[in-house]
Amino acid sequence: IKILDGPASDPHNLTPPDVIELDPSVWLRVASGVTTWNEERAAGHITAVGERDDLSALLPLG
Repeated sequence: IKILDGPASDPHNLTPPDVIELDPSVWLRVASGVTTWNEERAAGHITAVGERDDLSALLPLG
């Protein structure tokens, strides 16, 4: 799911420029403020690479 506008994928490379993987339950926890982005990432529940691999400034959703 793309949640933010960002750089386009390179047509010669099938990997998008920014990839974040997490379970829906993790997203619900960080989006609602139950836990933080950094806590979940440190626990290994979030895998993120790219220019914008840290969404902590945007969370929790308000």
